[in-house]
Amino acid sequence: MVNCMTKSTKPKIDARSPQNKDTRPAPKSPGRRQRKVLIITQEIDPHADVMALHLQKRGVKAVRFHPQSLGRPDTLSCEFGPRGQLNWRLEGAYGVLKDREVGSVWYRRPLFALDPELSPEEAQFAQTESREAVLGLFRLTEAFWVNV
Repeated sequence: MVNCMTKSTKPKIDARSPQNKDTRPAPKSPGRRQRKVLIITQEIDPHADVMALHLQKRGVKAVRFHPQSLGRPDTLSCEFGPRGQLNWRLEGAYGVLKDREVGSVWYRRPLFALDPELSPEEAQFAQTESREAVLGLFRLTEAFWVNV
């Protein structure tokens, strides 16, 4: 069979016309929270400050984490769940952040283990160990990573 329709017989559809717009409300997920952005950086980072403000203006919760504050006063803990999954929990001045709450991670410019009482060798060891521990736990998070 041959299609005899020509260009002039095809109906014209204007993309701006009301019948072509989806007017249905966006589907809502009851009880589902918006995921947070975890910003891993150092204490003084003007770029991270600006980004956190922009995210806040868009209604996105950003949590800044400074790895050098681990143990002074921040804590990072982990546990194995009933099915063997590893869950982590970060606590600090920002409150409590759990792995399942994180949707994106911005690995900006973190500093690790800055304790002036450590010898250079101890400081190097502590810095390497804390960096690997933090990254190892956070990489278990099903989140979009930037700048890793």
